[in-house]
Amino acid sequence: MLVPLFEFLHCFNFFPFTPKENSSKSLDSWQIVQTCVVFFMVISLACQFVIRVIRSNFNKKTSEENMKHEVINYKTPEEWHSLRSKVLTSTNISALFGVSPYLTEFELWHEKKNQSIITIQDNERMFWGRELEDTIAKAALKKLEKEGQPFKAFHQIQELRIGSSFDWLTNDNEILEVKNVDGLVYYKNWGKDTDDNEVAPLNLELQVQFQLLVSGLKKAYLVALVGGNTLKILPRERNEKVIEKIIEKTKAFWQSIDSNQEPEPNFEKDYEFLFKLFSYAEPEKVLELDGQGEIWKLATRFNEASKDEKNAKSQKNALKAEIFTKIGTHGKVKHSDFSMSATTNKKNVRAFRLTWRAE
Repeated sequence: MLVPLFEFLHCFNFFPFTPKENSSKSLDSWQIVQTCVVFFMVISLACQFVIRVIRSNFNKKTSEENMKHEVINYKTPEEWHSLRSKVLTSTNISALFGVSPYLTEFELWHEKKNQSIITIQDNERMFWGRELEDTIAKAALKKLEKEGQPFKAFHQIQELRIGSSFDWLTNDNEILEVKNVDGLVYYKNWGKDTDDNEVAPLNLELQVQFQLLVSGLKKAYLVALVGGNTLKILPRERNEKVIEKIIEKTKAFWQSIDSNQEPEPNFEKDYEFLFKLFSYAEPEKVLELDGQGEIWKLATRFNEASKDEKNAKSQKNALKAEIFTKIGTHGKVKHSDFSMSATTNKKNVRAFRLTWRAE
């Protein structure tokens, strides 16, 4: 018995020699002691590793179980908006993963920092989504052969500063997240995984997992009426790995708020919000510059972008937003090579003009 054990340990270079095959008698007493000691060391390390894993999973489970799930029955839309302004919600969590179609992490950071609500412009699809929500939910319940009812209370976990409201709930305590999806949007943004299962856009998949986290429930159905005549029902189990990542991102986000560590803006995506953020300028406040510093480089790139008609608009908007972050509330910039005017007009919009001096 000791020879195979000795040879096994030798594979990991515990000893510089190997006993000959079928020669247990070749092991002297010291070698036997050595082998036993190392064997028990390996067993001890393995046990410690298993204990750490079990303890880690237990602590994680205990921590989540100790989180207080609050249910708030709001009475007015204003109260609902107020509740949402203080927490991260299921509709904006995808911004922390860079997959939100509505806002960026930079925009979300300022929204939560100021406890304001950035409204999404309503459209026909959203209007009909609200109007048809109950009809779609009832049709899904009929297909699933289940009973259910609207699930409108606001749930939150104050410890994580997250919250969510919901659409419907089955009598088996399963969430129904209802969507009215345009046919072209469905064929463009929805798809199938490697096992040929239907998958929704990542922002919707994250929304459902977030709702399962906030509610403490185990299962949800993502229900979509596609093109007005095709009902898709995607069952979703609680995914602990995804939820763990959501918690991690959420904690980091609120830590950045508490420490006032603003994320870096993506100027190509955030320029509209930055235009609003830097909408005010003092007309007579002049920034005097010289040399080829950051603003000179940005002005040069802005000038080059103006010559490229195909990409000019998007590039210029991104560069203009970045320039605003550099000049702040200065209404004018004077440089030996160029001048800028960035004053606020009657519409509360900064009118930007860059003029290069003749060589």
